[in-house]
Amino acid sequence: MKLNITPQEIINLFESPRLALDLDDDKWQDILRVLRFNDMTATLANILSVNNIALRSHFALKHLDSSSIYAQRQAQQVRNESYSLKKLLSNAEVNPIFLKGAAYILASDENSHGRLMSDIDILVDKKCLHEVESILKSNGWREKRLDNYDEQYYRKWSHELPPFRHITSGTTLDIHHTLIPPITGKSIPIESVLAESARVDGVRQTLSLEWRLLHCIIHFFFNEDYEKPFRDLWDLKCLFCSLNDKEHLEKFLLFATALGFRTEAIYAVRLVELNFCSFKEKFGTNLDGNDTKLSKIESIFFNLIVVNMAIPRHPKLDSFLTKFSSFVMMIRGHFKKMPLKILIPHISVKVYRGVIKTVYGRYHFE
Repeated sequence: MKLNITPQEIINLFESPRLALDLDDDKWQDILRVLRFNDMTATLANILSVNNIALRSHFALKHLDSSSIYAQRQAQQVRNESYSLKKLLSNAEVNPIFLKGAAYILASDENSHGRLMSDIDILVDKKCLHEVESILKSNGWREKRLDNYDEQYYRKWSHELPPFRHITSGTTLDIHHTLIPPITGKSIPIESVLAESARVDGVRQTLSLEWRLLHCIIHFFFNEDYEKPFRDLWDLKCLFCSLNDKEHLEKFLLFATALGFRTEAIYAVRLVELNFCSFKEKFGTNLDGNDTKLSKIESIFFNLIVVNMAIPRHPKLDSFLTKFSSFVMMIRGHFKKMPLKILIPHISVKVYRGVIKTVYGRYHFE
């Protein structure tokens, strides 16, 4: 049975929260299902609170208040964990830079309010990785158990170490040494990233706004998981709107282009422009100059695939086109992350090992 709501109606609530006043409990039930699936319930709760929207639906208020309390608790946990990690790694004179959700919270970005996350991501200098691992393992952190092949994948091709988990708090930690897998062939000047990092309470803790935005774009368009793209779209909207003016936006696009992410940056701009009036009000819609033009193939791909993928998702809401677009983006993400000559053997090995584990048990290769 399909839900009695459309993706656009969900997006409109985030842009025009007064629309929530006209919703009955039946409508709220479907909306909350979609929001919960996309980890966006607390985000909408914050928007309604900031705009002083007094809902008439006690059913909706109960769920929104609960999600808001949970998000606030998680945000405090992130702040506590970030303080503990910085203190722990300072013994080795390592200054971790927090990424993604943790960074948004520490930087008090607009999208941090109500944002949920499954782990904490940090960036450290690659030269410090061995020492960071050693310190973490001596202080209650344990690596996720991987077979030899997956361990090699992380060490050889990935931009991060295998995930760590704390034995008492249960926190999952991803340790990055760059912002995109080196196997992509794209190079990030990580020394500049670290040097230009932003300060929180006088200490370098997050990427600068421009790097936070670019990393968000990289994460979105070099991904293989598009089950919940709406949260990432909201991140993009909020970070874009944190830029000062149209000149700042144009400088950012030049910055992204110089680093080899022109197409992805323009896709991101056009997605946000298409979905959010607040973006248009701040920057206008005249983004059709030579610096923001897409090729004919890129334009077709954007209009047919990207636009239909980056919407609120739910199994009972998705159309065939949405599912197909997400599948195409998943395939694109794999191709973007790995050259074909490596991707095909990698997939072959994963399929083979998956079959063997199914037959002989998950620990067969250990």
